[in-house]
Amino acid sequence: MQTTLINLVKNITPPILLKLLKKNFFKNHKAFTTYPSWKEAQKASTGYDEDNFIEKLRNSAKLVFDGKEIYERDTVIFNKIQYSWPLLASLIFSSSKCKTLKIIDFGGALGTSYHQNKRFLSKIHKDFKWRIVEQSKLVNIGKQEFTDKFVSFYNTIEEASEDQVNVVFFGGSICYLENPYNYLEAAIKTKAPYIIIDRTPIIRDLDDTFAVQHVHSSMYEASYPIRNFSYANFVKPFEKEYILIEEWTCDLQGDSESTAMGFIFERK
Repeated sequence: MQTTLINLVKNITPPILLKLLKKNFFKNHKAFTTYPSWKEAQKASTGYDEDNFIEKLRNSAKLVFDGKEIYERDTVIFNKIQYSWPLLASLIFSSSKCKTLKIIDFGGALGTSYHQNKRFLSKIHKDFKWRIVEQSKLVNIGKQEFTDKFVSFYNTIEEASEDQVNVVFFGGSICYLENPYNYLEAAIKTKAPYIIIDRTPIIRDLDDTFAVQHVHSSMYEASYPIRNFSYANFVKPFEKEYILIEEWTCDLQGDSESTAMGFIFERK
């Protein structure tokens, strides 16, 4: 039944829209090179001009927040919302099971996924809470300029879950952390009924692998260490307390050596 839910939402997406999404994604293709460890990948990364990137992100997100543009992702402005339909289906499914809706968005920038999905979620819950956990500079900007009755900003998962939350969401962020399993454990400790993952690189090897992601210069100049998760390693932390309801392959793929996947886990 859950599979039908995911497939239904994917199937109603016009094929031409999927083609446009993929065309735009590969126009901004992000190349990868592999390394034997996280430390080696980190050494080979140039990092990025943090202040320049944050200012560019701030300006793009502000246009969306003020209603002057429709959608932004990774500082890039789009004239249409680019949906992850399985993610949206998972959020709708989760929210339909909850009397109130409180979502932790780990690595949610200045509200990208909130603006992507709010049109649908607001039809189910008129007063839902979207709590973004980010690095301190973005949290400070978020609190000053991007907070409203729906969106708020926090430094940690623990801080964002002081009262009971319904969903913890990782949208393509956890693969950039040196110790990602610590954050998965923190999500599990919230006892949220649902944990949702999207756009996360998965491989079928026994061990995680590591790479450097080179961001296309049309977006901004940067390279980061990134982890490709072993499927078995990634799902293992959830096995004791959660059931895997569904998994999916994302429409947008960034690297031929891994598969960007999503998951929805339900608490037992």
